[in-house]
Amino acid sequence: MKRLRQKRGPGVRAGDGARYAPIVPAAAPHGPGRRHGTGGLGTRHGWLVLALVLGGVLASPGAAGTLQAAVVEPLVVGSAAGQHGTIPSFPYAVTGLTRIAQLIGSPPHGPSAGRDPSPHAINDTTRWGICGGDLGSLIYADGVAYIALGDNYTTCPPGSGGPAPASPPDWRSNAVGIIADPGNFKHGLRITRWVSRDGHHASEVIASQHDAGDCQNTATAGCEVTRIPTYGFATQGRLFLAFMSVHHWGDAGQWDVNYSSLAMSTNRGKTWTVETPRITWGARSNFAQVAVTPDPEGTHLLFYGIPAGRFGAARLMRVPRSWASVLTPHSYQYFAGTDRAGAPRWSSAPGHAIVVAQAPVGELSVIYNPGLKRWLMTYLQGGGDLVIRTAAHYWGPWSEPCSLATQQEYPGLYGAYMNPHFLADNGRTIYFVMSQWGPYRIFWMRATLGGTRCAS
Repeated sequence: MKRLRQKRGPGVRAGDGARYAPIVPAAAPHGPGRRHGTGGLGTRHGWLVLALVLGGVLASPGAAGTLQAAVVEPLVVGSAAGQHGTIPSFPYAVTGLTRIAQLIGSPPHGPSAGRDPSPHAINDTTRWGICGGDLGSLIYADGVAYIALGDNYTTCPPGSGGPAPASPPDWRSNAVGIIADPGNFKHGLRITRWVSRDGHHASEVIASQHDAGDCQNTATAGCEVTRIPTYGFATQGRLFLAFMSVHHWGDAGQWDVNYSSLAMSTNRGKTWTVETPRITWGARSNFAQVAVTPDPEGTHLLFYGIPAGRFGAARLMRVPRSWASVLTPHSYQYFAGTDRAGAPRWSSAPGHAIVVAQAPVGELSVIYNPGLKRWLMTYLQGGGDLVIRTAAHYWGPWSEPCSLATQQEYPGLYGAYMNPHFLADNGRTIYFVMSQWGPYRIFWMRATLGGTRCAS
């Protein structure tokens, strides 16, 4: 379990980002995007020809959503950086950052208060077998909210950043909590219950092999440490969890995946089916981890994707907003830049997807804020601080990053998961779920967007 405890540590070494050095892939068949790469660097007309011939392969879809190899070749891509390649400044000052509540663990006066109680905890999740856990992306559907944990445990000693050194007695790769009254969120999210097979103990909704095989050897095929949900979303009465099959934990902020896929629930989260026979993203895909949100017209779902780890760049794809389309690889289109009028251009070729947010990007979240009439993006900047960016259009250009929360104030922080349901003061106050490695807990956070420019 040593590698497990290192999986999301905050520190990074000089040069770690080189692991995801940009490459430029060729056009590939229809389906989920597959590559690490740079995007266009705006020129006078917002176009740049990138003619880099590199040895290597990228994953591309074959029959029934499976993946095959394609050769990397030169590619012409568009620009998302603006007509002259300029990046706008962040137009708000981030103030009033507050840790409102701890969302998992044991409250000081709960029935399980003897297990590392916290004065900040508002949900006694230890009675469901959850002491420590992380991530916490949010789904809102039909008046109910759902929160999705990554690796979580029954025992989680303080300061461990995960389970005890010995194998934990109860390790789930994921779990889903239900928030029955999401309208009452300003003082914390009250998790009413957890998806459970027996009604008492939280279940792992996406089954994992849990360290099957030799996972310290990255060349060993078929090894799976864990299956972690990277984001949740809903459409047409179905709930979805995007997840990654982790192959190997590397140095801090670095890991490899076998593939990424989706799990779907048709009964409000009671049961989930893993949809790997229908759709997968390959080990080298730039959509190994995603943030998903509807487009302004409500006709498509937007997938912002990054590769495995925390040092890749973000790219964008979309799919029609039907549950069947979500599970159909050839339904996806990839943002290939803008035309001379500034309108987005879409391609059926995954290799045409360009960068919308430069590296390093880790654990990202994207929403539209109707009060501000702006798009918001949050992520961990490599192994550093949580940052926030904004854009008038979902394809960008995205503003310069502005500090949202710092490692100095919240050591070991990562993840800032937003949902458009959790906004206040006409969009000026945002709420999000943040993880901290040391206590290995998730927290409900609040920040205000005011002023006229970023102070950091």
